[in-house]
Amino acid sequence: MAAPWTDSQLAAELAAKNGSGWVIEVAGAVVGYAFFRTSPPESELLHLVIAPERQRQGLARSLMDWSLQYLEQNGVCTCLLEVRDSNKAARQLYATLGFSQVGRRKKYYCGPVEDAVLLQRDMKELNGEGHENA
Repeated sequence: MAAPWTDSQLAAELAAKNGSGWVIEVAGAVVGYAFFRTSPPESELLHLVIAPERQRQGLARSLMDWSLQYLEQNGVCTCLLEVRDSNKAARQLYATLGFSQVGRRKKYYCGPVEDAVLLQRDMKELNGEGHENA
């Protein structure tokens, strides 16, 4: 898979008390995963990976739809993430999921050096509920 975490990184994330992770399996093989770190009312997407041969099949969208629904049902109102500025496909996916740009982190990524675009999704506003403290 593209930019996968090491086994030790995956194990550490699975053991994190405020972490949530989901995988997609096809024919018994893991073809994608998403990990979030959550501190209600906020959550942050740490990593979303789909195997290259399974990309552009709707798996990332399905995984994100399910994950965001679960997080919202468990008290999350806002979800944040960073994405490479050049990753147009991911940025388009996140836009269709209701994320909008709220910032930029200069030279955040290396190999190659690149800015990160900071995105946010306000789940309550998307569902017509608004903020209690807005």
